Amino acid sequence: MNQLKILVLLALIFILNISLKAQTINIEQSEAAGEEYSFSLCYGLEMDTIASGSLDEAGGVTIKLPEENKGYKGLAFFCVKDRPMQILIINSEDFKVKLGNTMPEFENSRENDAFNKKDISLLSDTSLYANRFFELSSYFQSLRSVLSGQSMGLGDRYKVRNYAEEKLNADDLYSSGLWFYVIDGLTQLYPDQESFAKAMISILNRVKSEKVYIGLSENLVTILNQYGWEEAFDLIVPSIVESGRIKYPQGTLYDAFQMAKLVKGALAPNLDGLSNKKHNGQTLVFFFESDCNNCRAELKKLTDAYAQLKEKNIRIVSVSADHDREAYSNAVKDIPWKDALCDYKGFAGINFLNYGISATPTYFLLDSEFRVIKRFSQLANIDL
Repeated sequence: MNQLKILVLLALIFILNISLKAQTINIEQSEAAGEEYSFSLCYGLEMDTIASGSLDEAGGVTIKLPEENKGYKGLAFFCVKDRPMQILIINSEDFKVKLGNTMPEFENSRENDAFNKKDISLLSDTSLYANRFFELSSYFQSLRSVLSGQSMGLGDRYKVRNYAEEKLNADDLYSSGLWFYVIDGLTQLYPDQESFAKAMISILNRVKSEKVYIGLSENLVTILNQYGWEEAFDLIVPSIVESGRIKYPQGTLYDAFQMAKLVKGALAPNLDGLSNKKHNGQTLVFFFESDCNNCRAELKKLTDAYAQLKEKNIRIVSVSADHDREAYSNAVKDIPWKDALCDYKGFAGINFLNYGISATPTYFLLDSEFRVIKRFSQLANIDL
């Protein structure tokens, strides 16, 4: 029994030592001795600098990956002030690299030998991140060629779209340095919001990493808000919510999750301060703030269109995020409708919270039962 306990204890110690052993990268750049350096990893749109300081007297430094970066697979950037940046691949290898005026010399890194030497025999190994990086890079070039018009064939466009929908690996893309360029390119690739949304949902469904799933979700919400793509929003965000993968949404995702409750057909919350909810026609709810150029422009358009809207029995309700009473009074002094609401609590006001408003201007068109017909950001999206 004592022997069994000892064996179990030794096994636990062995496992603990393995788990505590940080990945180590030794870098030598002799001609840069004493100079300042930084070492960063790619995470989507962000660069995470995990080490910085000065090289030692021999121009060396030992980088140990922190626990929170454990298991990272992707590109790293080693920068010495006023010298060319060196790109490395990190993928669970402890390795050494000697930098100078010639090709970097690596010890114990099949990844970086494949990446720098472009060794065909190594690049045929699909377990290497270098293999997948060059595939992503090739895809980006094809995407750029299609978008720029250099490749006009329908077959090429189909291949680029098909790859995105069936093969694009967002986990690998997230740490490649190509994240922005590919995601931004995909927003231009599709002819309509529905096809873009379906492609993004397909990519999201293949993501394995929780961090990447959250990162892609956040970036998509930002894009949808920026372009005012309400139709795509109403497909993508509910899909993210239903996945159950983001249990505690924060920031833009929290706002998006709230707004996703008000997709087409959903019953809209009562508007606090509205004199009479019942209306035998449609209701157009306009969320704005007076300190917003686009909002002021929309407010002017809404005022000009009031007669047409009234003729169609569409009631207007404006809801302001203003805090300042004088600014609000000046903004609404010329409006012709009576239902103008402002509780002077800004985006923390009950109506803004209930409707999940994170950006203005935002419109909701509701039917006579207060169900959502559509959400949009410009009056031009309603057929007058």
